[in-house]
Amino acid sequence: MQETSRTVEALPRAVGWIDILTVFVDPERAFHRVLKQGTWFPAYPVSALLATGVAAWMMQNSMSVFEQALAQAATAQAEQMRAFMFTMTKVAPIIGGILGPLIAGALMALVYGALGLFIGSSGPSGSFRSYFTLACFARLPQVVAQALGVGGMILFHLQTPLIFSPVVLFPNLAPQSLAYSLLSTLDVFMIWSIILATVGLAVIHGRKVREVVAAGVVLYLVSLSLSVSLSLIAAAFSV
Repeated sequence: MQETSRTVEALPRAVGWIDILTVFVDPERAFHRVLKQGTWFPAYPVSALLATGVAAWMMQNSMSVFEQALAQAATAQAEQMRAFMFTMTKVAPIIGGILGPLIAGALMALVYGALGLFIGSSGPSGSFRSYFTLACFARLPQVVAQALGVGGMILFHLQTPLIFSPVVLFPNLAPQSLAYSLLSTLDVFMIWSIILATVGLAVIHGRKVREVVAAGVVLYLVSLSLSVSLSLIAAAFSV
């Protein structure tokens, strides 16, 4: 009896780790478990660890290119810049890896909460913790995309990470162009994240997934508008 009690008490702590994998194959089942218990933590360290690794490699790669540019500049200013970049390659990935997923999760939790006001609920309304948990788990496909992108970059000796959107079919498109921004929002892993978020919102509010499809459409339109806005800003500064 005592052993059974210990197993039951330990189960909630293990559920979040198990559902990091389950969310990819049976998201509704995974969200029913993790959202009920608010177990956001397992998804966060996975995101933070991968984000830190990806950022560290990208910064190191940038540092090697930067070193080549400074190779012929033996000035004191060049040495100061080299020291600054060296420090950034050590500090920036850690800070970005730890704070990045937290900030992104908090912002998306607010977006999900706003959508929840329009979805309505057949039971208790969602809490910030449940929305934050959803944000952490729904973001996992994009974390995988980052890892695959850099992995492909290393494996195939590319100059930039692999892209998982139709942009790859148009290599001559300028990154700051409107067409590039529109096509980049068709990223397979980003759409996967939106689908997971839609399923999670349905679970939180006790709805069927088809009843909250509009929320998924809104999430895609938000991503689209952000992408287009950034491209317009980039185009303005490139003039």
